Amino acid sequence: MRLTYINKHVLLVSFVLPKTTSTFLNRTITNMGGNAFKEILPTACFPRMSPAVYNALKAHLLMRLEPLYEVVAVPHEAPEKVDHGDVDFVAAQPRQSLTHEMVMQALGAMRSIPQDGGPMCNFAIPVHAFELGAARADSPEAFYQVDVNVCADRAEWERVVFMHSYGDLGMILNLLARSAGVVLGTHGLKLANPLPTSPPITFYLTTSIPDVLSFFGLSMDQWAAGFASQRAVFDWAASSTLFDAPRLARRNVGRASTKKALEVRTMYQAFLMYACERAAGAAPRAEVTQDAALRFFGKDAEHDALLHAARARQHAREVFTGKLVEEWTGVRGVPVRWVMDGVRERLGGELREDGAAMGGAPVQVHGAASTQLPVARLTPWESAMFPLSVDEVRALVIQVKDEMQAAGKLEFDWRAAKARKMERKLMQQSAEKVDIPI
Repeated sequence: MRLTYINKHVLLVSFVLPKTTSTFLNRTITNMGGNAFKEILPTACFPRMSPAVYNALKAHLLMRLEPLYEVVAVPHEAPEKVDHGDVDFVAAQPRQSLTHEMVMQALGAMRSIPQDGGPMCNFAIPVHAFELGAARADSPEAFYQVDVNVCADRAEWERVVFMHSYGDLGMILNLLARSAGVVLGTHGLKLANPLPTSPPITFYLTTSIPDVLSFFGLSMDQWAAGFASQRAVFDWAASSTLFDAPRLARRNVGRASTKKALEVRTMYQAFLMYACERAAGAAPRAEVTQDAALRFFGKDAEHDALLHAARARQHAREVFTGKLVEEWTGVRGVPVRWVMDGVRERLGGELREDGAAMGGAPVQVHGAASTQLPVARLTPWESAMFPLSVDEVRALVIQVKDEMQAAGKLEFDWRAAKARKMERKLMQQSAEKVDIPI
């Protein structure tokens, strides 16, 4: 938030949106209220709809779309909204053999714009296609814009409907989530930053909206019952344990605003004003941390396991390389690999395909085997090497090399190796040969 005093009576207030939020808003602004059709229908107009026309069009088209999808709905509109630029449907589980042309026919659409092969499609429907009791637009090329977002499954459909309901409420909840180091979106609730694994991974806490609201300390029943006013939406959001008016006000001081986005997202801006009003004289609440979020969803052990595995693998990459083994032992070529294999075996070996360690039990990290990604499962040798310093690894490498050398295991027999390679090649050719009956 930026505070600019014009004079002692006038205070100009501007707000900042997080980068990800403003990117989403700019994309939304581009596609709303007929903007999506500016290139292919340059002379057309898309008049804004009164609540009466909007509700009539929504009800009429919903009846036409329901036979085409298992689930279809329009997210709850923002309370007190005076007009509408388009109608947004969210659907999932299309009926068998459903085609794009069938959807166009059901909607009575004249043109459509698929969004780069994505789930969203914009449709232009002539105003004269339906008798909705509204005054006709002055232009004969007047259209309604209808957007249909087809989700991958019912679970995603529920999240998308929730996040797009009641205007900017989804963005407001995400703003509250960020204070705890988490991010709320249409895929669920996740940590704000990817884990520093290799490769980095996104760590989700939950994909369940009821569980999300439980963490926020908000009532799902109240959300489902609806809100009569914008203020009621704000009061509901402010009842969350994550709402801290003083902290929200401090976070936005001195940042630049995203003017175009805020001109459209007036509800989001109004909530920031609401938070500033609540901040006056309010005592800061106890901070809800990312660690608290992990514990709430029972993900702390899995999170620790992933980080532990990442640190152990990074440590192994830094202190146990072929170049270092060459420097420490003086061996070159293939014997370097043999020494490294000997060290790994000395420390417990690798994992078999079934997840069991060679000569041992399945590996667990801190007693919590990860269910998210196999990246959390360390091999025994990686786990055993993690507490070792580079000097201790060096001593172990030299010890293994000396023992292998004394046993004659570092002498490379090129003729024997070539013979084994030729034997494997002949066996492979024999296995691939097919006898054709004459």
